[in-house]
Amino acid sequence: MTNETVKKFQALLRDMRRGLPIYRYYGLIEQLIPDKEIRDYMTKREIFVKGKTKTSQGQDQYFLGVNGIILANSFEAEELANKTMKLTSQMRWLTWAILALTAVLVLKEFNFFALFS
Repeated sequence: MTNETVKKFQALLRDMRRGLPIYRYYGLIEQLIPDKEIRDYMTKREIFVKGKTKTSQGQDQYFLGVNGIILANSFEAEELANKTMKLTSQMRWLTWAILALTAVLVLKEFNFFALFS
């Protein structure tokens, strides 16, 4: 699987997680995972649950299974952890900048810079 396919798979699981139980997916899983053996494996492992009825075009409908919900939650947690790390890094740099400006203002207040002129 390519990196793009994995990202599409993660996006599909997250989208299905947000839409539970409203959304039913027709043909998207077949496009994303063309190998029937892998789709059957994911159905057997309860990542996807295949609907009992088919659409008028004869496509299977899929819902997110129990393990699929856990997997989608894991993807969401990973994304949130990455965002938290980026924001923490930005906060660290902002803190250092504010500390430096505060030091300059304190030194200016006590005429520290006048000693060097």
